[in-house]
Amino acid sequence: MNELTVIYNNPDPQAGGIPRYAHRIIEGFKNRDIEFREIDFTDISSDNIVGKVANLAWRRKRHRQKNAHKLRGTNLFVQPELYWPTQGTDIVTVHDLFMKEYQATGIYGRVRQKLYNIRFQRAIDNADHFIAVSTQTRDKLVEEGVDEDNITVINLGVREKFTLGKKYSERDDKIGYLGDFRPRKRVGKLLADFDENREEMEDLELVIGGGGGDHEEELKEKYLGKEKITFEGKIPEEDLVSWYKNLKAFVLPTELEGFGLPVLEATACGTPVFVYKDAAIPEEVKEYCYEIESVSEISKKIEEFSNDVIQARASGVQGEFDWRRTIEDTVETLGVGTKF
Repeated sequence: MNELTVIYNNPDPQAGGIPRYAHRIIEGFKNRDIEFREIDFTDISSDNIVGKVANLAWRRKRHRQKNAHKLRGTNLFVQPELYWPTQGTDIVTVHDLFMKEYQATGIYGRVRQKLYNIRFQRAIDNADHFIAVSTQTRDKLVEEGVDEDNITVINLGVREKFTLGKKYSERDDKIGYLGDFRPRKRVGKLLADFDENREEMEDLELVIGGGGGDHEEELKEKYLGKEKITFEGKIPEEDLVSWYKNLKAFVLPTELEGFGLPVLEATACGTPVFVYKDAAIPEEVKEYCYEIESVSEISKKIEEFSNDVIQARASGVQGEFDWRRTIEDTVETLGVGTKF
């Protein structure tokens, strides 16, 4: 295989979908003893708004120039926002096109969106190949003018640790959400729905894991302390499996997902996943979900689940979405990069 460089930012599996992808790609390559160089933008990250804008405007450019000597062979950019053309073979992973489809708010959001769109178009015009994490993302790339022959769909995978645990009947009377509080996640919709239908939920409680996003503080101020609603904050990576296994159901209230990895992780742990009927989720993932109009339907539906049904769906996810296969397919794509 050609010399390989992986370009990423913040490979913290608790920081969101793209950081989790970066973490697992790097981890997977190392486990397979694949030699590669790294360009990590984490060190120039900043928590304040001035620093964030500076990162987007010029710090990242300086960091790219400093590391330009590493880009001689095949270069995997784990997100379009980090892309710039090189003399090597450029492959860009695209998780979603939300930055193009949603109007950002705030100074940082608008600046980031503008620069993202510039770099995304630069990728379309210059990248040699794209990895799309779902068929839905592939189709959106085609709509943007990318030749379908220049796109490889590589679904994300579920790691081996996500397995069945205690019997379904022995689980806590809880339904849960895990993720951030950005508008498209519609955590507010889930909270309002549960609060309105609390009496119909019988003994079920709602636990909210994760955090971040424009509406987090607003929603906590409104719902913190309400009966049967608990905010648990970020769930440590080492506790994630047991967190899923203790739920009677997982709810993903999202409006739109580029993939939806929590759906598969929860299902692999034997936890049924519910989404609203209008959710735009890749079909290969959505087929493992139960669609609802309101959370009030959940209490009746979970009474119908048996251990056999739970086990069958878990086995289906584990067979179709294997993280080892994700790594293998990625390695294969990178290995033939010079042919694109």
